[in-house]
Amino acid sequence: MGAWGSSLYANDTTSDVRDTYIDFLKDQLNNQEAYDKTIEQCSDYMNNPDESPLFWYALADTQWQIGRLMPDVKGKAIEWIKKGGGLELWEENRSGSSGWQKTLDKLLERLETEQRKEKKIPKRVDQNLWNIGDMYAYQFHTDESKKYEVFGKYMVLQKMAEDDFSPKGDKIMRVHLFDRLFDKIPTIDEVKDVRLLPLDFPASTRNLYMSTWMMLDRKREYPDKYLTFICSILPPSNKAKGHNLYSHARWNSIESWGMYFQRWQGIEYETIEEGIFRYTRHITFSEFEQIMSRELDKKKNIPIEISFCIDGHIEYCEYFIRKVIDENTKNVLYHLFFMQNGLQEYSYDSFETLVNTKIFSNRKSLREVWDLVCICSMD
Repeated sequence: MGAWGSSLYANDTTSDVRDTYIDFLKDQLNNQEAYDKTIEQCSDYMNNPDESPLFWYALADTQWQIGRLMPDVKGKAIEWIKKGGGLELWEENRSGSSGWQKTLDKLLERLETEQRKEKKIPKRVDQNLWNIGDMYAYQFHTDESKKYEVFGKYMVLQKMAEDDFSPKGDKIMRVHLFDRLFDKIPTIDEVKDVRLLPLDFPASTRNLYMSTWMMLDRKREYPDKYLTFICSILPPSNKAKGHNLYSHARWNSIESWGMYFQRWQGIEYETIEEGIFRYTRHITFSEFEQIMSRELDKKKNIPIEISFCIDGHIEYCEYFIRKVIDENTKNVLYHLFFMQNGLQEYSYDSFETLVNTKIFSNRKSLREVWDLVCICSMD
């Protein structure tokens, strides 16, 4: 099970159960039919002693949220909560275990209250609206786009692939974005030599997300009025190939895409091989030490935060360091967070302890692996 936090849906299992059940309701099955189909499709979870509790938690919560909670589902979820089902997944993480227990307590409290009124579930919406190669200009037009100084500008998207979206064979379109803004609808000649814009933060232990699913929850969210067809042309092989790493976006959030143009302005990324891209940024250990030695404002208590990756350590792919003043003791603390079988957290009372503690699988400290560190962001 992949987990990125201790909230109810911050893991693969519960989010998959929730989405599976809702998808069957979108197919206009009644509640019993959707339940039966979910049981059938998620049988692997139910037969796994670690994941079976999570199945019932997700199903019970989802049914409660939309006013369709079945007595048997409620009973199984409450039974597992009282047994502490799922806590064993957090045995090696005290903070994660505590967070998960709070999640279960809140779920129990919710399930024992009157469920919400039955909510209408809309029919499944077609997610595959364009043909491969279709290129559209989209015009930014809301106040959201003004935050990124792109209001009135045009960006160009192209469908470069389509992927399986459901067990029933539904497809979803995948697009990439060209790294140039236009004052008017461009021609294909103005677009064809423009590089792709990463839909990602600068990071280095993995390849960059260069394309995204375009998800549509309701037909009215599709911004037809602001999309203009340019042409249909197959993406160049060096841009389409290798895009097996992609993100997920919704049409109703597209006005925020101006952030990608700001984020990557003046920043280069490397072509690792055909269609594979990566960004790498290093700072020396002395530069890191200098940044972390800055004094904190005790009144405002604004922390120093650095997120980073370590090349070659796939099991530790995302790190986050925070220097902050403890509100109780007023002493400086250094927190280190990373993802491995859920969120891991360590706290240190000095910079030297932070960088010299051997926390990595190869028994090395942060100081010893610093040459492999790549900075993602600093605040």
